[in-house]
Amino acid sequence: MSNVKNPPYFDLIYELFECIGVDPGNLIEIKEATQFRTVIVPEQAYELNTNYHNKYRELIDFAKGYVPAAEYRKVYFAKLPSRSIGENLAVDLYKSNGFSIFAPECLGTKEMISILNECEEFAASSGSKLITLFFLMMA
Repeated sequence: MSNVKNPPYFDLIYELFECIGVDPGNLIEIKEATQFRTVIVPEQAYELNTNYHNKYRELIDFAKGYVPAAEYRKVYFAKLPSRSIGENLAVDLYKSNGFSIFAPECLGTKEMISILNECEEFAASSGSKLITLFFLMMA
């Protein structure tokens, strides 16, 4: 048994599988040379901050159907204070304009889908968190 801890995003990936009806208990993490009769290697689903595959969008849309929508209409994804200078000014501005404020680094997959499922206005500072735009409803 390995003492290596999984990266934090593993939990988010397992949670996404749950959202689409796949039992994470059926997943096999491969840590050593393994042989299978058949292996399917999917295409890359998205490139961070640049592009995504239409099938990835379909997966997210499917997951949205199984996660109850929260009642947030205006959402701002803020950077954690330790990761940004002056973010508190942006947070105050968006709060004063009726936005609900979240730090996406602190959200699970289901929470993020729920928050953004019925969101009408979304704002965020630049960064990889903008990948969450996949969870927004298509205009």
